[in-house]
Amino acid sequence: MPDRAAVEDSPRAMGGSGERAVHAVKFDAVPLPRTQQ
Repeated sequence: MPDRAAVEDSPRAMGGSGERAVHAVKFDAVPLPRTQQ
C-alpha cells in the first residue's frame, strides 16, 4: 500500500507525521521543566 507510505511520509497528507512530531515535542517539553525544577 504505497498510499499509506505516502501519507506517513507527508505530514500535510493527513497530519500523521505532524501529530507524531507534536506528541514528541509535548513529551520533550514536559520532562524538561520538571528536570530543571
